[in-house]
Amino acid sequence: MKIHPFRIISLWLLTILITIQVTLIVEGDKVDEVIEVVEVEYIVLTQEEYEEEYNIQEVIEMESIGEFNVSAYCPCELCCGPYADGITSSGERATEGITIAADPNVLPEGTKVYIEGIGTRIVQDTGGAIKGNKLDVFFSQHSDALAFGRQNLEVFIYE
Repeated sequence: MKIHPFRIISLWLLTILITIQVTLIVEGDKVDEVIEVVEVEYIVLTQEEYEEEYNIQEVIEMESIGEFNVSAYCPCELCCGPYADGITSSGERATEGITIAADPNVLPEGTKVYIEGIGTRIVQDTGGAIKGNKLDVFFSQHSDALAFGRQNLEVFIYE
């Protein structure tokens, strides 16, 4: 667990009395005067509590690898021919929202990418027509794959 430098490791509720002193200058003489005694409570948070309280999110670094021609497929015979069993070339079961097919020479199996307007996907499959800067996004239903069509989208790789 990381603790920011401004935090105290203890998770105890601390009460600190602070005396505020103000130095006044009266006709060239310094006068110290106690203005107020303030009671301040500090609650020390863990990093997780701090991030949740202030809605701090992890910065994820990605690098654009350019524009790809993105199409879609489903596990039917029209899309996959004799490989219409829902099992990808990596041996994983194709899952909507996760699986994409890519050219392994461009994006090796297991590569995690972010596709503009679609979201994060993982390369789990290959395809005979998927060569170069082409991707195939998996959908469970043929109608969804057809509705997606073919689009040119920017692709980012997680660093």
